[in-house]
Amino acid sequence: MEAVPAAAAPNPNKGVELLPGRAPNLLILSWNIAGLKAFVEKHTWREINTLLPDIICLQETKIQNNDVFESLGISVGTSHAYWHPSLTKGHAGVAILSKIKPIAVTYGLTRPDGRTFAEKGHAITAEYQNFFLINAYVPNSSAQLKNLTERLEWDKDFRAYIAQLQTKKPVVIGGDLNVALEEIDLSNPKRSTKLPGFTPQERESLALTIKDEKLVDVFRHLNPDKPGCYTFWSVRTNSRPKNVGWRLDYFLVSESLMPKVCGMWHFVDVTGSDHCPIMLYLET
Repeated sequence: MEAVPAAAAPNPNKGVELLPGRAPNLLILSWNIAGLKAFVEKHTWREINTLLPDIICLQETKIQNNDVFESLGISVGTSHAYWHPSLTKGHAGVAILSKIKPIAVTYGLTRPDGRTFAEKGHAITAEYQNFFLINAYVPNSSAQLKNLTERLEWDKDFRAYIAQLQTKKPVVIGGDLNVALEEIDLSNPKRSTKLPGFTPQERESLALTIKDEKLVDVFRHLNPDKPGCYTFWSVRTNSRPKNVGWRLDYFLVSESLMPKVCGMWHFVDVTGSDHCPIMLYLET
């Protein structure tokens, strides 16, 4: 894969609406790419170059080839690449590509008691000077909700992990959280209450994470009543042209970081996956 230099763009992406008077100097992109192999082969990664992120969080990489991550990092202008594949081939997998070298990187999650868990490629954490960045691909409850109990246990452990980190510094959580929090966050809420991603249990679990860990759902905080804002559309039903979708991808930040937030954006016109990339703009 050839390296492509980043192009110059106005402050910082054309058409993006930022909070008045804010000047972001750190851009964090999150994207569920639904498989890194196709993402690379179809040159979808070129889309990232037009968005100029400083840090990239990828979910569902579904690959265990280290060389691919290294070359992808070079091609999107990042010098530091970290990945946490699933132990099951072709499933999950997360990666962080960064222009800034983190202080430390944690693969998977650890509890205060030292127990490790979620070793299935669902989370990777990079520590930076002023915050921890957690790239999360929350387990899907699956058809007939067969994995709902396991997913709720993961949520519980995730809350403990967030609490542990926040004793040291604030957190930024980016990724596919596999749940639409409110009715406004999907097209057909009344018909979806028994579907994975919109059960009362999953919604209550995310709401509890936000409340107990004193987090802010950045997009909904900035756009409290704006409908039709989705990040995932089913390919099987060709839902994207009709904008029949779900908001499954989030940035959650510690309340103390909100004064640093300049904006957040869904790049719904960027294709190549059944999810669109989202960007958080910070003034550090």
